[in-house]
Amino acid sequence: MKGNLLRSITGLFVCAGVLSLAACGTVDNKNNNTGGEPCLHEYGQYWSDENATCEQDGTKTAYCNKCGIPDTVPDVGSKRDHVFTHYVYDDNASCAQDGTKTAVCDTCEKATDTVMDAEHPRSEHTFTDYKSNDDATCNRNGTKTATCDGCHTATDTVEETGTAGHRYENGACGVCHVSHLVYEEYSSGYCVKGVAEDCTDTEIIIPATENGKSVFSILPNAFQNNTTITKITLPDSITLIGNNAFDGCANLVSVELGEGLTATRYQAFANCAKLESVVFPAAFESLGGETFADCTNLKKVSFGENLSSLGSTCFAGCTALESVEIAAENTHYKNAGGIICDGNLTRIVFVPEAIKGIISVPASITAIGSADFQKCTNITGIVIHKAVTSIAAYAFNGCTALTALYYEGSQEEWNGVAKSNNWDSGASFTVHYDYVAE
Repeated sequence: MKGNLLRSITGLFVCAGVLSLAACGTVDNKNNNTGGEPCLHEYGQYWSDENATCEQDGTKTAYCNKCGIPDTVPDVGSKRDHVFTHYVYDDNASCAQDGTKTAVCDTCEKATDTVMDAEHPRSEHTFTDYKSNDDATCNRNGTKTATCDGCHTATDTVEETGTAGHRYENGACGVCHVSHLVYEEYSSGYCVKGVAEDCTDTEIIIPATENGKSVFSILPNAFQNNTTITKITLPDSITLIGNNAFDGCANLVSVELGEGLTATRYQAFANCAKLESVVFPAAFESLGGETFADCTNLKKVSFGENLSSLGSTCFAGCTALESVEIAAENTHYKNAGGIICDGNLTRIVFVPEAIKGIISVPASITAIGSADFQKCTNITGIVIHKAVTSIAAYAFNGCTALTALYYEGSQEEWNGVAKSNNWDSGASFTVHYDYVAE
């Protein structure tokens, strides 16, 4: 400012010296003020007025060397730079971008500057909800993919372990078509040996043929202790079920047997705790020993006209068994009021353990064996006809609900029936004589 003032004063002196012939009213060729000879201004160097800002250029001024009149013009290019010193984090770092920080110009307090904030780099993507891509094959694990929890754009795909394997449908893999059953081949056809290790099917449907040959048998132990199976369906081509074939299939509920089945072997369906009923085909002939041993929920079994071999141990431990039906045409066994007898009704084969109420020994039976009524816990009374001549030891052992024997004959005739030692052991009942059936 002092420099400008000095220059102004100097200009006045110069102008005053030159205009010795001019009055103070000299024409100002700039402002058209009249009063003397015109003054032709002479401007030297322009000096900045120091008024530039960071938003616009400033001005610069020069003074006439003759009269000292100032001339102010734009000082092009003098606009100052913004000054940014106080940056504040924008709180915007994410898994999609680095964080930024922003400052307001110290001078104009309007302009802003946003730069990367090194102290707040982008965060890692997070993936939690993986969904299967259903792209596993028979011999390769599939993949699963998740979308980032934060940005909902980035994805992550990883291996879905444990998904490789066959996709069994109706007995065969829907991808490579391999059977879910394992076979043993013979010259006459195939026997079922079991299921593939990776098979998790709950329903097993055995086909009638494999590779054009008949599937005719289920081998011993084929499905033993398989707790996944709930239903088994056999074709008409199966004729034999081997030892322990389904032993221990604890969740087996339903068994559908084909029309060609003729025999089961030892403990074929033992320990199938959820099995409740089984219907054998008309062609069936032989039930192996302990076939249904300890099937504790088995309530009903039906046989056709060709059954010819039925052991007393076939239903050992079947504490819920109430009924064993046998076709009327069968000549080997008869159901006489719930009691299973031989075809001539001369011998008791066995009595279902859960049979209820008062039952009657057929009039043609002459001997009651030691195991005939054992553990029949729901029998309350037994009618015995005069044809009975002997009762073996422990004949009624375990009949905890039995309270009465109803004998058709007199007390004297009852006394004449041969009774082994301990014939009445294990039960508590009263003998009623001269019983007359209604």
